Parts: sequence; structure tokens; C-alpha cells
Amino acid sequence: VLNLFLIPRYWIYGAAIATLIATGVDLLLSTLYYYSQIRLMNVPFKAIGKSLFASILMGIALIIIPEAYPLWLFVVSGISVYAGSLIILKESHFKEGLVYFVGVLKPIRKS
Repeated sequence: VLNLFLIPRYWIYGAAIATLIATGVDLLLSTLYYYSQIRLMNVPFKAIGKSLFASILMGIALIIIPEAYPLWLFVVSGISVYAGSLIILKESHFKEGLVYFVGVLKPIRKS
């Protein structure tokens, strides 16, 4: 339904936005349904919300950057905004993953 309204006006961007919204709604409804059916699941809604907010901020930042800039600038900017947002929001899962990632990158020292 969103495609009918967004594609004629925004073309490929409208299709992307409609897909993003539809996928997000599907994820939310599926998660809520399964959470109501299976009480064993411990869904980290707070962490999901923080990640979603950081993703939206990253998307806004990447839209602001003109298309004439090189690809590496988009990649570095996206990573910086996303990671910075999660650090500011004090997302513990991100910090744990970052510590693990940095630990994996450290060379193994022989004693």
C-alpha cells in the first residue's frame, strides 16, 4: 500500500522507504506475537529501540552528505554516527561487542 503512494512521488527512494517501513512493522509485529506466545523469550526491546534510533540517525547523516563525496567518506561517516550514537545512549551490548572486537584484533603475544 505504501508503494502506491510513495513510488509515484519519490521513485526509487519511495520504494526504499516503503520497504523499510514494511519490514520494520513486520519485525515489530512478529516479535510482539512470538513474545506473547512464547514466554521463554527475553526480548531486549530497549536495546532494539536504541539500535533503531542509532540507525535512523545514521540514515539522516548519510542523506545529508552530498553524493559527490567518495564512498569511503560515507562508510566512515555511517560507522561513526552509528557507533557514536550507541555510545552516547550507553548501549551495553554495543560496548561488550566492541571490547570483544578490539580483543580479537590485538595480536597474540608469546610469553
